[in-house]
Amino acid sequence: RAKDQAGRRKLIAFMRAAPAGETASPEMAEQRRELALEVMEIDREATAYLKGVVDKYGWPTRTMVGVDGASAAWILAQHADRDPEFQARALELMRPLVAQGEAAPDEFALLTDRVLLARGEKQVYGTQFAPDENGVRRPRPVVEPEGLNERRRSMGLDSIEAYARSLGRSYGQPTDPTPLEVDPVGREE
Repeated sequence: RAKDQAGRRKLIAFMRAAPAGETASPEMAEQRRELALEVMEIDREATAYLKGVVDKYGWPTRTMVGVDGASAAWILAQHADRDPEFQARALELMRPLVAQGEAAPDEFALLTDRVLLARGEKQVYGTQFAPDENGVRRPRPVVEPEGLNERRRSMGLDSIEAYARSLGRSYGQPTDPTPLEVDPVGREE
């Protein structure tokens, strides 16, 4: 997890400091690409590691590895975007553990949305954002947006409005809690 988060912090800091799109210089675009490739390599290594752990021991529960260790396993699965089959497997392994208190409901919600979006479906909890045509980060398409905050609350998540504000502060970019109607190409979070 430490390596995963360090790579992402470095990329996010660069994104906050550097102009994007047409205002970025070729050098800045190349640096961003290199940082993104570095994160992808970290994710590849972490996914391989976690798959080995899961194959040998099953999903790392809170009883097995503590709250911190279980959370670390989740974040590696959450960022295993290049292996959607493994993400789906991790989600199914986590599902019964949430009710048993062996996996965190908020982490399960985040992974649920990742898996659904990878399948081309709408997300349930609105945890995954992407920029709209104006560069404003908004939730990718959501099932039944009118019940979104109730579903989020049931999993221990903040309201979509509070979450959008938090993401805006983290990325230093404008956000809007209104879900997109059409999913943009690519994965952002």
